[in-house]
Amino acid sequence: MMKKLFSILMLAFPLFCLAQTSCVNEVDAKEAFLEKFYADLDNREDGILDYAFVKQHISPKALQVLKDEYDYECEGECLATWLFYYDAGGDDGHYISRTIKVIDNNRFLVKHHYELGDYEVVLIVVKIKGAYRIDGIQPVR
Repeated sequence: MMKKLFSILMLAFPLFCLAQTSCVNEVDAKEAFLEKFYADLDNREDGILDYAFVKQHISPKALQVLKDEYDYECEGECLATWLFYYDAGGDDGHYISRTIKVIDNNRFLVKHHYELGDYEVVLIVVKIKGAYRIDGIQPVR
């Protein structure tokens, strides 16, 4: 009986490890997606945020959050894209650095370091039709 149990465990162990490896690779891919997303946002030559670019990288749920959080007068479509960085406006000085920390398989804590303050936001990243998308935006207050 003990040999049979041992044999079953030995056969199952590689499958468990394989599942864990694919999970880790998925998390790494999501983290790389966020790093590229922010790098592309930061490197806009004209300094103007392109809503079409943002929409390509977010889910309909996250798009609705950005629309709902925009509470200023505007013409046309306006999105609260500052939520990717901080939860309020103001002068924070020069941008210094950013770190991305994995919370779990879908949630990431993004820490933005500015000359006059630090801000954090939790982003939820999911795979939709084979592509990664930001599905949730939660500024940490």
